[in-house]
Amino acid sequence: MKIQDLKTPALILDYDILEENIKRMQQKADENNVKLRPHIKTHKCTEIARLQVKSGAIGITSSTIQEVYSFAHAGFSDITWAFPFNPAYLEEVFSILKKINLGLLIDSIEAFEIIENKSKSTGIKPAIWLEIDSGQHRSGIDFTSKNAQELANRILKSKHINFVGLLTHAGHAYNAQSVEEVKKIAFEEQEIILNAKEILFNGLPINASIGSTPTISLADQIKNIDEIRPGNYVFYDYSQVLLGSCKVEDCALSVLSTIVSINKQANRLIIDAGALSLSKDTGPPQFKNYSSYGMIHTDLFSKNINQNLRITNLTQEHGIIACSDESSVIERYKYGDKVRILMNHSCLTTSLFDFYYVVSGDKVIDRWEILRGRNLSK
Repeated sequence: MKIQDLKTPALILDYDILEENIKRMQQKADENNVKLRPHIKTHKCTEIARLQVKSGAIGITSSTIQEVYSFAHAGFSDITWAFPFNPAYLEEVFSILKKINLGLLIDSIEAFEIIENKSKSTGIKPAIWLEIDSGQHRSGIDFTSKNAQELANRILKSKHINFVGLLTHAGHAYNAQSVEEVKKIAFEEQEIILNAKEILFNGLPINASIGSTPTISLADQIKNIDEIRPGNYVFYDYSQVLLGSCKVEDCALSVLSTIVSINKQANRLIIDAGALSLSKDTGPPQFKNYSSYGMIHTDLFSKNINQNLRITNLTQEHGIIACSDESSVIERYKYGDKVRILMNHSCLTTSLFDFYYVVSGDKVIDRWEILRGRNLSK
């Protein structure tokens, strides 16, 4: 089957670009002498995770307990659940710990005590990461606070957990105005976690884990860090292009859509990819001159972007493409034509589809399942 023969909307994954992205990130990890534990929340796909492990990744990182379940069932035995520990899943977590090495994330004494008490009663010693806030101000503890030192002391005294190290995520890099600012945040991310290691644990030989796709992609060097956890890099997206993390030709994922209506008077195209195909992510808000729910490739097989088209509105299943005033732009499209869309945020778009159509050139070579959803019984 060829790409143009697919029913739409369809999620298209370019295998050759995917493979190159995986290879490039592993090479960066190897050159900087750090371990790569990629975040699978972007792709949620066992085939892709296996390619990453085959390339050299030491394990995987997940966002949800459902991802942990799914990937453990598929044979992955070394997983970090990089989300503040949720006590609602205490029993499920300790059940999983009997089968795989699962790293848990904490940033409070309350979370530590719940896990430690369960460890005492079961004899199971989970791997624990202490999350440090490196500037995003989401989860993670301020390592200069009194609470942080108290928690560090409790961790060191405990005989019932396996403390593996400090972990941080510089998610505020997605708000950067320039490549230089992303690089500055990347440097600060490393400095903060190393300072936390020195202040809270007197430089004990514990692990330091960092990572986001922008900071790792653009970091000039990675020093004295043990592990990196980028995720979006397997696909990239138009937000990463705007941030400078990649070029359009590095983007492996796109949405194939069909033109179902044309309004020549209004210079508008209607496509069958709406909010439930593209998400309503408008891209990094700091780029005021960019206003679109994704960008259109010049044709189905081109890596170039048509700058005369913008996706200006989305409803549940409708996408509205506004054309420039040049009649040649809209005249080139016909009812029933297909377009290929580079989305703003590949992580969100992936979560809206059940599988990838894997392509090489113009041919569909495979179909891979996306392990999405919240159902633990799946």
